[in-house]
Amino acid sequence: MIGAAAPLIEQGESGGAEVALAPAAEVIPASQLIVGPAGAPAQIQGPFAEAKVASFRSPEEKPLAAVVPLPTAPHPAIAVTARSLTGAVRELRVDTVVIASDERRARLPIEEFIRLRLSGVTVLPAQRFAERVLRRVPIALLRPSDLAIGEGLSSPVRTAVKRVFDLLVSSVLLVCAAPVLAIAAVLIKLDSRGPVFYWQERVGRGGRIFRLYKLRTMHQDAEKASGPVWAAHRDPRITRLGAVLRKTRLDELPQAFAVFRGHMSFVGPRPERPFFVQQLKTQIPFYGMREAVKPGITGWAQIRYPYGSSVEDARAKLEYDLYYVQHQSLFLDLAICFHTVKTVLFARGAR
Repeated sequence: MIGAAAPLIEQGESGGAEVALAPAAEVIPASQLIVGPAGAPAQIQGPFAEAKVASFRSPEEKPLAAVVPLPTAPHPAIAVTARSLTGAVRELRVDTVVIASDERRARLPIEEFIRLRLSGVTVLPAQRFAERVLRRVPIALLRPSDLAIGEGLSSPVRTAVKRVFDLLVSSVLLVCAAPVLAIAAVLIKLDSRGPVFYWQERVGRGGRIFRLYKLRTMHQDAEKASGPVWAAHRDPRITRLGAVLRKTRLDELPQAFAVFRGHMSFVGPRPERPFFVQQLKTQIPFYGMREAVKPGITGWAQIRYPYGSSVEDARAKLEYDLYYVQHQSLFLDLAICFHTVKTVLFARGAR
């Protein structure tokens, strides 16, 4: 927080850029600072929509911009030079500096950033900072190099442990769920005409196609006239019993067969139909990265974002899927499973 600290003002006669530190969004903790080019507001406005961005210039370099979050009470902006950034960080009690920039490294105060790191201050690019705060990967900040460089997205040990977990849990689930599936089969036959199960082709890891089975919750041949469409709120194609099965997630029990066979995992991005995947890959950047891992019955996007049925929803959910792809771990899988169990018990979030 700034408190009653006196503004640091330097006119940049020695070539340093003038920096304006202005109030910003509450979503950014008060001990963090964002710096970057004047074009940064367009990048920042996605994950940090409420941020107020002020600019600073130097005679030789392109305009830059800086944001420091303050308490909700208004406070005068503070102007400093880029060469005085270390002093501003000290006075503002900042412990994290976020670089919101696409400029070449030579256009940023690299020496200042190094001094800050040596003094114990964390310096992060905006994309990594957004991941840490929002627990998702904002596509607006993402560059191909962010996905191309880093630790491997696949680990033989993690893959083996996850496969053993999937085999054990799917085996137990299929045995325990057998009576429930038998009762559901009878009720489905009594409720509407058509088969007990239905299957669809879905896209798995590496783009491989597999068959996904569920309990039928819609009227037979529901898409015969319309073709593939997303399910909607209060979808008229859903049967009376189907609404109950969807609300309790019981319609998804047969997916355990796909987990047992290795086409799916319990945790991963939602498996999508080839028809929609082909469309979404042309409309949403990096959509194909979902195929880096097996799809799951539940996942990070499923528990963090409500059910969606549009391209905009698919884009938002992709940000959570990308976070899972880059941060997958046994601990995260267990946390997702625990949250999913709570959701099923209280019958929330399904359509």
